[in-house]
Amino acid sequence: AGMIGTLRGDSDGRWRNSVLALAEPDGHVAGLYDKAHLVPFGEYDPWLLPFHVVPGAGMVPGPGARTWHLPGVSPVGPLICYEVIFSGQVADIHDRPDWLVNVTNDAWYGNTAGPRQHLATVRMRAVEEGLPIARAANTGITAAFDAHGHELGRLGWNRQGFLVVSIGGALPVTPFGRWGRWIPAILALGVLLPALAWRGRAQRRRPV
Repeated sequence: AGMIGTLRGDSDGRWRNSVLALAEPDGHVAGLYDKAHLVPFGEYDPWLLPFHVVPGAGMVPGPGARTWHLPGVSPVGPLICYEVIFSGQVADIHDRPDWLVNVTNDAWYGNTAGPRQHLATVRMRAVEEGLPIARAANTGITAAFDAHGHELGRLGWNRQGFLVVSIGGALPVTPFGRWGRWIPAILALGVLLPALAWRGRAQRRRPV
């Protein structure tokens, strides 16, 4: 199977930023995914903006994380561009994939910290979800990580070529994969509530 990015137009004139999975041997479309997290000011106008920046009505977001079941390929979750930065929203919790794939265009950042920060978030998602991730970037940095976040290979900025790696299997569902951002919320409460209780006791003990 292969993947290709495309813009899809609807009959009502709205557009979607999409990626297609093409299956062997005839290249028929076996999977379709529409980008759910659109870029403000680039793909849609934020609702608070009193004027239009994006031509037309902007793009239509997809429904969210999906898992493709393609012939000859283990279940995979596609992600487009900066969607990979959204912690807890990269994998379908009802149909967990065996791995994730992220296709992106980082050309507008140039050879700056941008592509490297973007790549660092890819590694973080692998660790959080316990899922291998393969990342293809048209100008770099292309890389692959196993489910522990170990880098398996990369093509640097503005390098042509391809990677052949064995990404390994998924780990059992991680605590973060199961409970997501409830974990930092509970930890924050675990720090805040004792601090408030201590402050209350200290104020009661203060001499008048």
